[in-house]
Amino acid sequence: MTAEELNNKNSEINPAETPRPDNLEELKKKAGERDRYLEMLQLTRADFENYQKRMDRERGNWIARGATDLAREILAVIDNLERILKSVPGQDRALLQGVELVYRLFLQQLKKQGVEPLAVEKGVPLDPRWHEAVVSEPTAELAPGSIMEVLETGYRYKETLLRAARVK
Repeated sequence: MTAEELNNKNSEINPAETPRPDNLEELKKKAGERDRYLEMLQLTRADFENYQKRMDRERGNWIARGATDLAREILAVIDNLERILKSVPGQDRALLQGVELVYRLFLQQLKKQGVEPLAVEKGVPLDPRWHEAVVSEPTAELAPGSIMEVLETGYRYKETLLRAARVK
């Protein structure tokens, strides 16, 4: 804007429109109203952002819960495949290889989703957080409270226990 345009603009201001003491009270009222509305808007925005964060967390929890439920269902299939692998006679190699291939494929797919078998070894002390003792036998070769045999493999989803390893 040039200086001449600015001067013309200033000459257009009507002195009657400039705030007078009687209009100041109304202006203060309007400013207070504006501040209240601004505060309400800021609170609403903060509430909405918190709501979005909470929904994101809950959505993640729903997905994880669904994944663990599905993995637990699939573990029954894995258990049956392991039983087949242990019980098939040695002469039926073709069947055994096919079942082993399916078994490994299941384990690979579960691992991609974060499900892994628990590593349990003979002689390791029983940890009730990860192991469930279903049979107890005294033995001279291992210390008391040590795992003799894994009867059913345990699994975890990331850091959550899906199923404890059932051990002897």
